[in-house]
Amino acid sequence: MPRTGAGPPLSGKPRRAKAMNTYKSSNTIAMVLVAAGFGCYLSSTDTPLQGVHVFLAVPIGLIVGGVIEALRRSTHGKEQKPDAPVTRASENVKAPSSPKPVSSTANKHSEVRNPKRAWECYLEGNQRNQFGDTGGAITCFSRAIELDPTCWKAYGNRGVLKIILGKYESAIADLDRAIEIEPTDVISLNGRANAKAHLSLFKDAIADITDAIRLEPTDGTLFANRADYKIEIGDYQGAVLDCAECLRLVSMPNRMLAHTVKMGAAMAHRTRAKARRKLGDLKGAAEDEQFGE
Repeated sequence: MPRTGAGPPLSGKPRRAKAMNTYKSSNTIAMVLVAAGFGCYLSSTDTPLQGVHVFLAVPIGLIVGGVIEALRRSTHGKEQKPDAPVTRASENVKAPSSPKPVSSTANKHSEVRNPKRAWECYLEGNQRNQFGDTGGAITCFSRAIELDPTCWKAYGNRGVLKIILGKYESAIADLDRAIEIEPTDVISLNGRANAKAHLSLFKDAIADITDAIRLEPTDGTLFANRADYKIEIGDYQGAVLDCAECLRLVSMPNRMLAHTVKMGAAMAHRTRAKARRKLGDLKGAAEDEQFGE
């Protein structure tokens, strides 16, 4: 288990106190030995104190030992005071203050690139979009782009959602980036055409959708979208032809899911109805309107 800093303080005081106790004990033993030796000396020499019992000589020896100790201290100076306790760095260093908030721009530049995490954010964005959380989805796509600036799908999906919010210029900027990274992204081309059409840039929209059709010529909804833009510039005959191609494609078996086929067919009929009316084909327009309901 990793250490967390718990436990007794790492100070030098207990160790120093133990050393001082050992020092005093050794002095006491030394004085006893001196006293014993001095008692033996008195008992064995021709002195007035000859015959003094050893147990009386011991106290006298202790006094002598004390005198010797005092002389030793006077020779070597006063005993030095124990060193100051050694404290841990955490005890005498001021704790760091809370980090200051940084701007989102600083976070963006300091962010470590993480394509794996970016993909997870992208998938989360798709999931949020499916549940109708457009704002949350855009946030996830933005996060994915921060983690991986080459995540063109995140740019593309964010751009498409911005169209729903009416942010057409910003949407075009995202879709431009997606197409720059991946020029074959049909969804981004179709989305950019849609955004341009909302800005009444119909010729540019037709150019984008035509590029998408070249990449995916079997997608009938692309023809229906182009037909709608052609009506706006007065190319009614071209719109009729595109709607016819859309209906042909969606009628082919196993080309699309059932709901996509129905949606594409309805779109084509409604668009062709508008084009036929412009061309004066009221009967044909009425038929298409009936199927486009």
